[in-house]
Amino acid sequence: MQENWTFNTRKISLHNLDSIKNGINELKSDLNILKNVAFLILDEGANVIYNELSHLAYPFNSLGIIRLEEHSNNSIPLHELIQQLQAHGITLLIIGSVNAYYTEYLESIAKTSLINSGLIIHQELITAYPMDASLIKNIKEGHLHMKQLGHQAHLTSAESMHQANELNIESIRLGQIRQNIDRAEPWCRATDHALFFTDSLRATDYPVKHGTNTGGFFYEEACKITQFIGASSHLSSFCFLGYDPLQDQDHRSAAVFAQLIWYAIEGIYNFREDKSIVKSKLTRYTVHASHTDLDIHFWKNPESGRWWLEVPGEPDHWISCTYDDYLESSYGEFSPRLLRAINKV
Repeated sequence: MQENWTFNTRKISLHNLDSIKNGINELKSDLNILKNVAFLILDEGANVIYNELSHLAYPFNSLGIIRLEEHSNNSIPLHELIQQLQAHGITLLIIGSVNAYYTEYLESIAKTSLINSGLIIHQELITAYPMDASLIKNIKEGHLHMKQLGHQAHLTSAESMHQANELNIESIRLGQIRQNIDRAEPWCRATDHALFFTDSLRATDYPVKHGTNTGGFFYEEACKITQFIGASSHLSSFCFLGYDPLQDQDHRSAAVFAQLIWYAIEGIYNFREDKSIVKSKLTRYTVHASHTDLDIHFWKNPESGRWWLEVPGEPDHWISCTYDDYLESSYGEFSPRLLRAINKV
C-alpha cells in the first residue's frame, strides 16, 4: 500500500526556513489537504520504520505528509523547526535512536518555553537519562511541565520519585493504567510535546528491547496511548526513540514501532477536538467539595465523551479528567491530581 502513503507526501529540504515555508505552501495548495504531519527521519533505522509504516493501511486521504530527511549541523535548529511547523498547524513526528537525540529534543522543546506543555516519558527516564541543569531550571521556572506515564514501582527508586515530586513531575504507574487504559487519556490530552521510548514496551512484544527489564506496556496498550497523545489538540511534536536496526534483522520490532506511529496519526486525524473549549457545547455537572466548601464544576463533551474539571475561581484553567474522576468526586473522593489543582485555590 506504499503508493497511498506517498501520494500526499512532499519532501522538503531542511537547509533553511525558506525551503520549509515553500514546501508547506506547496502542500497546502492542495485543497483536499485538511490536516498535516511532518516526519523528521533522523537515521537509517528511522528509514526502516518509515518503510514499515508505508505498508500499513492508509485511511487518511486528506492528510498531508511532509518528509524531512536532512538533519545535520548545517540544518536549522530543531526548536526553530518545531516552532515553524507549529505556526502552520503541522505536527512533527520525529523518529530515531535513543542516545543521539534525547538531549537535543529536550533542549529544543524547553527553548519553546511552553508554559502548559506536557512531556510523556517512560518509566526509567529520570534515572537512565539524568536531566541537566538547564532543563531542571526550565521546569522549576514553570516553562516546562513534565508528566511520567507508566513507571514501574519495583524499578523506580525512592530517590527518583523524590526528585520527580520536588520538580512537580506528575506520575502514573503502569499497574494503574493496566487496570483501566482510559485513565491515561487525561494525562495525554493537553500534551504539547511527547517522548516515547520503545524500551517501555514488554520484551515479548518488542524483541530488540534493551536492558534486563522484560516488563512494560503491552503492544496494544502502547498503541492506545500513542493514539491518545496524537488526539491532543495541543500536540506540536512527538518523538519516538529507541529502535536498533542492527538487532532487528527480520524487522519485527520495526513493524511494532511503525504501528505505534500509525495510531498516533490516527489520533491526529480522527480524534482531535478544537483547542479552545466552548462551554455552550458542553454539559455541566457540579460537585460540592466539603473540605474546601467549594462547588466544583465538571464538564462533559457529549460528542467525544471527554471530561474536564474547571478550577474554582479560574474559568480559563481546565484540568482534563474522566467520568470516573467525576463519579469518585461526587462521593467526596478526589484523585491526588485533581486535589492538587483544587487546593491551590
